[in-house]
Amino acid sequence: MSQYTSYYLYQKYEKRGEQAWQPVYPDVFSIDGNGTMPLSAKTVDDPECGYTPQETPIYRWVTMDISTDWICDENCCSAATRWVQSSESDYVCSGTSKCYKEYEQESMDCEQTWQSTGNWRIGSLISSGSSDCGFFKRTVSTAFTCVGYDKHYLDENQVSYDYGATWITTSTTTGDLVEADSTYCGYVPPTPVIERKWEVTYGDGSVISAECDSISAITDGEIPWWYKYTDNYPVELIVGDCVSDLDLDGWHKDFMEKITLGNGITKIEYLQFSQCSKLSSFTMSNNVTLIDGDSFSYCGALTGITFSRNLKTIEGGAFKNCSGFTSITIPNSVTSIGYQTFYNCSGLNSIIVNSSTPPTLGGASFDNTNNCPIYVPAESVEAYKTATYWSNYASRITAITS
Repeated sequence: MSQYTSYYLYQKYEKRGEQAWQPVYPDVFSIDGNGTMPLSAKTVDDPECGYTPQETPIYRWVTMDISTDWICDENCCSAATRWVQSSESDYVCSGTSKCYKEYEQESMDCEQTWQSTGNWRIGSLISSGSSDCGFFKRTVSTAFTCVGYDKHYLDENQVSYDYGATWITTSTTTGDLVEADSTYCGYVPPTPVIERKWEVTYGDGSVISAECDSISAITDGEIPWWYKYTDNYPVELIVGDCVSDLDLDGWHKDFMEKITLGNGITKIEYLQFSQCSKLSSFTMSNNVTLIDGDSFSYCGALTGITFSRNLKTIEGGAFKNCSGFTSITIPNSVTSIGYQTFYNCSGLNSIIVNSSTPPTLGGASFDNTNNCPIYVPAESVEAYKTATYWSNYASRITAITS
């Protein structure tokens, strides 16, 4: 049998005895008599059996809507995208870094034309730490620092991440020289040469002196305790450069108002000027390296003292109860300050310590000192605040600013 071919039907009949042939009931039909009869084709490719005659087609090509009607095969392109970098003037900030913008484009015609998708992203770096993104840096001089005895500006290197609204100090450097051999840095001008062995002025204005001799010491009793009359006591003493040892034990120091030591004295002895209650002026040479314990204790009239630029050690209690002190400047040569050195200097308004490295400090050295500020080099503030015994005054320690 072939598809779409029509066939003639056979009808099934039956006969009983002498009866004539007649159709079975109900009617039964078959195209091959259940395989007993040959097929008898009526029509090949019969339209009644669903056959549709084949007709020769006519073709044409129609332009489609490219954005919606398209398919892909080996002869057609898929949609493409790309990222295009902007110009430098069209930038975006990532923190304080300046970056290019990149814009997304797509093509639907084999990359012949491109259209923007409206999307963008951060592209490659143009510059880090850009002023266009709020980053600024500057160097300012806000304080001073010492290099030896030379006074310099202390330059602070600062950065801003918010267009200069706030500034953060990242480091400090030594700036331009302000003054060489500055008293601010503990410099003490050389003591003038004193050629006499000693010179004493008494209360009535009388002056007596002695020339240098073979003995380099002023011994007890060498200088008269009084002159002309018993209550005419010495008020001023000048010690010459030829003197290296000074013995004033038993001398009427209670009346001394002014003392000047020559270049031969390198050490101020224990209790040497203690309780000189009228002493208001004291000058030491730059050769003094040690001030021993209690050497100036209870000198209440002394308002200040200029230390030797070569001073190394100030022993315990050296200036205890010098209540007249208003300020002190400790040179950067000092490496050790003893126990209670400035204890109860209750009139102090400021303490300046010029050493970049905190000197070793004894306990209670600055107790009862009017809670005045302690100024130290700006770059060393934290070192002082954490050093032994200095830490007791951490709230008072601040940077030298003028």
